[in-house]
Amino acid sequence: MGSSAYARAREAIMRICRGEADVRMLRLEALDAIRRADDNPPVARVHLAGGRWLTLRAARMDTTAAPAGRDVAVSIEPSTAGDRVSVFGRACGLTPREAELLRHLAGGATTREVARQMFVSENTVQDHLKACPS
Repeated sequence: MGSSAYARAREAIMRICRGEADVRMLRLEALDAIRRADDNPPVARVHLAGGRWLTLRAARMDTTAAPAGRDVAVSIEPSTAGDRVSVFGRACGLTPREAELLRHLAGGATTREVARQMFVSENTVQDHLKACPS
């Protein structure tokens, strides 16, 4: 990425962190370019003060140029609850079943709904919750 593009990206991130820019606008501008350039772009999640989370996605803009000469597009968007659940699950070392339970609950499902979706009893759901780190 050229130095001027790097400076613009850095300034945009700083404006978002200070609450001076609308994340959705930057997201709309960059997402299309990223989707066209990469099937599996790098992703990072950033925790900001005040409990806000951002998801940053990066991708090479021009797939025909040599890797060293390609510009990189970065999108910055608010992280969804699902994004955060996957990060927390990995950080806490949850089993795949515990992570599934957490995804259902983060999506707003009740204990009864989770039990039906996971084919277990409501007591098993509660036991899984007790096993998860607080």
